Amino acid sequence: MVSKARQIVADHVRCNVTGLVSQLVEHDAEIGWDLMYGDPESEQLAYDASEVWCVSDWLAGRLRSHGNRVLELGGQHYWARRTTGQGVELDAVIQRIAGE
Repeated sequence: MVSKARQIVADHVRCNVTGLVSQLVEHDAEIGWDLMYGDPESEQLAYDASEVWCVSDWLAGRLRSHGNRVLELGGQHYWARRTTGQGVELDAVIQRIAGE
């Protein structure tokens, strides 16, 4: 299953945009990042996104179906990854998708 997960990452994970998103949030960019990090109007404030990755349409749909937050902006999909410190292919959600 790890090799299938690696293939999903190679084919569907584009790039890490965590630094860019951090800068936008720091400068109060009003472009919907509250969907990633929590909406002040919502009861569900904290999502604990550790990283943000640009992903394909296909992976965005799969991640959403597993309860992960994905923001679509300018035709791109951005995944609010809840883990860090390990390869994306080792994330539990990627492993579940690979097993489907």
